[in-house]
Amino acid sequence: MSVGRPGRTTRRLEVGVTNARGRAIAADGLGGWLVRAAPRSASGQVGIALVPDAAMRRLNRTYRLVDRPTDVLSFPIQNRAAHPRVEPRCLGDIAIA
Repeated sequence: MSVGRPGRTTRRLEVGVTNARGRAIAADGLGGWLVRAAPRSASGQVGIALVPDAAMRRLNRTYRLVDRPTDVLSFPIQNRAAHPRVEPRCLGDIAIA
């Protein structure tokens, strides 16, 4: 989903929503909400994965060393130099149980 915000300079926040297997799913309400909730200066691409508790538990165990499910995990792109092949506009990914 791609949503633009009007202004002097057109800024775009692009939201892609997938299931646990990485397949795109229709979630226009979620993408629209994220665009409305984001600061006006937000520009770039965000990936959102809607996953079951078992997948969230695996992610939490792998990345946070906490062996239980959680509601939300975020994976921001913090250091572009460490990720030279990542699209410059990529902001990161969010997993939601």
